[in-house]
Amino acid sequence: MAPKKTAPKKAAPKTYDFSGLEVGMRVQAESDGTYFAAEVVAVSTSKSRARAPVKVSYKGYEGYDEWLGGDRIRSKALKVVVPEKKTEDRPAREAPHLIYFPLAGRGEVIRLIAAVGGVKITESSELPEGCTKDMYLSPGSIPLLKHGDLRMSQSTAIENYVATLAPKFRRLSPKQRAVDQQFACIKEEILGNCAKTIFVTMKADKGQAKKEFTELFDKWLPLLETRVPAEGFVHGGKLPTVADLCVLNITTGYMPFGAAVKHAGYDFGKYPKVMALSERTAKAESVAAFLASSTTAAANPMGL
Repeated sequence: MAPKKTAPKKAAPKTYDFSGLEVGMRVQAESDGTYFAAEVVAVSTSKSRARAPVKVSYKGYEGYDEWLGGDRIRSKALKVVVPEKKTEDRPAREAPHLIYFPLAGRGEVIRLIAAVGGVKITESSELPEGCTKDMYLSPGSIPLLKHGDLRMSQSTAIENYVATLAPKFRRLSPKQRAVDQQFACIKEEILGNCAKTIFVTMKADKGQAKKEFTELFDKWLPLLETRVPAEGFVHGGKLPTVADLCVLNITTGYMPFGAAVKHAGYDFGKYPKVMALSERTAKAESVAAFLASSTTAAANPMGL
């Protein structure tokens, strides 16, 4: 049996620029496969004439006028519009570079996302040579991230960016990514208040600091307890995602969460579902591998 012939692909229709054609201009116009000398009678800009906007009169054929499209006209004044090539915003080839302190804080979830999601990152506590924090749109705080010509600040934004790069998170739906960001924002809310109490209130009144820590955890942990699953991960997949990693960070990162728990004498054990999710997340292969070599989760460089 003879192989089937495949029909040749149709060429994309051309787009023409008729602005150079003027009334009275001589052109070559096609009729029944043959080109004849013709004269432009009118050039229409009406949408109803978009396919055939040029009216011509054929020389020697008086009274025979016809509206034509660019495909039936030859003239140096008629130009073919070359479409602009679409340029994709491709990720830089170099690894994303994180600038942060060697402790948990606002950098740990970024590290965890990269480890679980399959994104190789580099890290330092100092800015790259020639860079200043204002280049990252930061008035002075870290973490910061550099990836090719991208420079950014704000931990939640960085977490989201690294998660979008992660090949193992590529199938997450917009709804799932939104939930991940919700957990990330809750983590930031708890973190920010812990830090404020540690570095401001504790210096003036340790009793008041203990009260603030307790009220903060009592506000958020019961909500997380009602939301996290009794089994598996937040999205029900085989791998933990940002939401699970945030729960792990809150319950195991020493700075500032662990320091707050220590000084408040607080017991996360009151929230068994939260703690069980944290333990499952820590046992996930990629997380366990990260934790086995990481020194940042438990780091306490300030001796708090």
